[in-house]
Amino acid sequence: MIKVEFELAAAIKRKKAKSGKFSLNLPDDAVLAAVVENKLGYTPTESRYFTYLINEKAAKLSARLKDGDDVKILLPIGGG
Repeated sequence: MIKVEFELAAAIKRKKAKSGKFSLNLPDDAVLAAVVENKLGYTPTESRYFTYLINEKAAKLSARLKDGDDVKILLPIGGG
């Protein structure tokens, strides 16, 4: 098992996530996409609009998570 820290942007705090910051114990082979869908309750369609950072570096949904990772999930805001 690995322990991963998560932080969700205020605009996306909903579904199964109880608060903006939380920890999850996950299997050793955890992939970000599976966590976003199964643990946080976002569909693949919804999750493709988010921006993901793992340890302050841009990440894809296909990223494999490691023990101690810090994941931030953000909703990009555009304007012009």
